Amino acid sequence: MRQLAMKTSKSNSWFAQVARVAEKYEIDIHHALLYPWPKPAWKEYLKGVIYHTWKTEMLIKASSMSSLKWWIVGDNNIKVWNACKGRKHIVEAAMIRARMMTGKYILQSTRSRYKQYKVDPTCPLCESMEEDLIHLLVVCTELRSTRSRNREKMRKAYENEGTVCPTTDREWCFAILNGGEYISKNGNTVKVCEAETFDILCSRMCYDLHVERDKAINMKFMNHVK
Repeated sequence: MRQLAMKTSKSNSWFAQVARVAEKYEIDIHHALLYPWPKPAWKEYLKGVIYHTWKTEMLIKASSMSSLKWWIVGDNNIKVWNACKGRKHIVEAAMIRARMMTGKYILQSTRSRYKQYKVDPTCPLCESMEEDLIHLLVVCTELRSTRSRNREKMRKAYENEGTVCPTTDREWCFAILNGGEYISKNGNTVKVCEAETFDILCSRMCYDLHVERDKAINMKFMNHVK
C-alpha cells in the first residue's frame, strides 16, 4: 500500500505496473491488498474479469467494421459451424453462410466499392436496386421462390418453439446469417432454443440462394451472348 501511494502513474516500478494493469481491468487493487482472497477464488475472478474486458473490446471493434456488421457475437462465437458435424453438404452450405456473415461474399455493391474501374452496384437479376446482403437474402424478386420455400421452414421452426418471428428485412437478414438469432427493432437480441435446427435451415437457405443467383446470372449471360 505504501509503494502504491508513493509511486506516480508514470513510474516504471513493479508496483505502478500492477496498478496500471488493475486499472485496465477495473480491479480495486487497494481492496484486494487489504482483504486478500484465497488463491483459487482470486484466479477464477481474474479469469472472468479478463474475459469480459476483452470480449467487450472485441464487440466494440466488430461493431465498427462494415464486414462484421451482420455478425451477432455471443458466448458461442462461431455458431455457423455448430451443426455441421462433418456432414459434407451442411459444411458446404455453412461455408457460403460464413462468407456472407463476414463480408467475404462478393456482390455487385462489393465490386463497385473495391474495383478500380466503374462497376454498377445494381442487382444483375432484378435490376431494380443495389445488390447488398439484405437485397440478396430478403428482397430480390428474382429469388422469391427459393427464398419463400426456405423462409417458410424458418417460420415454422420459430412457431414450434414459441419464439417471435422476424418482421422487418433487417431482422430477417440478421436471423438468416446468425442461425435464427436476430436484433429486434428495439435493439434486443432474440435468441432461439433449437440452435442446431436453425443453423441447418439458415445455412441451407444461404446456399440455395447462392446457387439460384449463380444460375440466374449465367442464364442472363448466355441469353445476352446469343
